[in-house]
Amino acid sequence: MSRCCPVCSVAGDGTHLLTTRGTAVHACSGCGLEFVHPLPEAAALEALYQADYYAAWGGDAWESVVRKQKKAYFRPHLERIQRIFPQKGCLLDVGAARGEWVELLLSEGWKATGLERSADAVQAAQPYVGPGTMLHATLEESLLPPASFHVITLFDLLEHVPHPGAALDQLHDLLTPGGLLYLVTPDADSFSRRWMGSQWWHFKREHLYYFTPELLTRLLEQKGFRILDGGHNWKTLSLAYLLRQLTAFEIRWLSGMTGVAARLLPRFIQSLRLTLPSGEFFLLAIKHPAAGSGSGCSAEPSHLSADREQPSIGPV
Repeated sequence: MSRCCPVCSVAGDGTHLLTTRGTAVHACSGCGLEFVHPLPEAAALEALYQADYYAAWGGDAWESVVRKQKKAYFRPHLERIQRIFPQKGCLLDVGAARGEWVELLLSEGWKATGLERSADAVQAAQPYVGPGTMLHATLEESLLPPASFHVITLFDLLEHVPHPGAALDQLHDLLTPGGLLYLVTPDADSFSRRWMGSQWWHFKREHLYYFTPELLTRLLEQKGFRILDGGHNWKTLSLAYLLRQLTAFEIRWLSGMTGVAARLLPRFIQSLRLTLPSGEFFLLAIKHPAAGSGSGCSAEPSHLSADREQPSIGPV
């Protein structure tokens, strides 16, 4: 059965671009959006998010290092959001993993909730965020009331969603009028994508769509959002985390070497942090203040300019 493009609504299977790690990537014939074809069955997707999904993070032996690294990575994103919304209101993180972002938000005075489909990740987060803060559900399964959140964040999540247009409709409903949506996702127009070709580290079995900033901006505008900011995403990583991720990605000419390094390098060296371009981009968008209904929490975003120019994002 052919699919309908979430960006341009052109029906069809598009043009085959490449096959990597057993998965075929196609491009929409209308707008060029890249996507996996055929779309995996729901059961096959669910099987990917089992207990070992986060094993490449390093496990219990590297738990403290990974949590510190991820909170360091999230800090600039928090500062970017708080420049627009300094009131620290209600925030939903979709695809919250092991709760490092939620933990940081709580420590900064936000009322934060995390949605995560991996039961093991939710359990791992509990000691750091407390009971009831992390919800074991996908966005589609969640029964959250409309207009409940001032800010919704999706870090490395939209590319996992089988129906991104429907997901953005749901996120729009969950935001208060004037609420903020913050997304980070792989950039199909990045330098790393073009340089690495089929060996690009973002080509994974669970990644279903690959947006460019222009295409995601177009989709967000169709769904009732206006872009406030955008740019390249840089990641703060420990060397241990980077080595294990590159090993897990099965990059033909690299994974063997990184696997050896992960086994041989001493812990103090692997604990060093690096800040690197990730081949991703971020977009910060506002729900049109006139859209939606409901009261949610009382605070509203400030320092917004209706005449602010849309960002231009070049490849990384």
